[in-house]
Amino acid sequence: MISHTDFIKYFGLSLQDEPFISFLQEMVPGLVDYAAGDDLYMISRENGVEIGFTNCCALFIDSNGAILENLKPVFSHLTLYPPSLNILDKLPFNTNFSDRREAVISRAGTPTVTNAGFSALLNKKYLVDNYKIADIVVTYDYNADSEAINFIQIRDNELVQELKL
Repeated sequence: MISHTDFIKYFGLSLQDEPFISFLQEMVPGLVDYAAGDDLYMISRENGVEIGFTNCCALFIDSNGAILENLKPVFSHLTLYPPSLNILDKLPFNTNFSDRREAVISRAGTPTVTNAGFSALLNKKYLVDNYKIADIVVTYDYNADSEAINFIQIRDNELVQELKL
């Protein structure tokens, strides 16, 4: 088993870098192939892990969104769901998916940014706490009613521009 820090040490590496490829093949079985036109993630549903990439260098044809050229996707974010405990032995702030928001805050401290409200698009309430530590952001997405953890995302704040704190 590994810790979340074993993953994030690869932030900034290209999907084409051999050490990163070897790590993924060894540690996260069942990953779907990366397809920049469809998604920015490689997903292992069995293991509850989404490995996210920034691919701002990809060129797209405006009329239909097809990829003209796919250049170096860079590992920039990681999303963990409860099954990820099959491969992880340590989550950020020593939290666990059985923790509620109150327990997370007691271990992690006051969030840097909290977002809460109602999403008309999703037709549901949301509750998200973000913790910024240097260039890393750890996000806890909760069930807005029970305050149970839905998922945890860890990202490089400098690489994921659309979510930058």
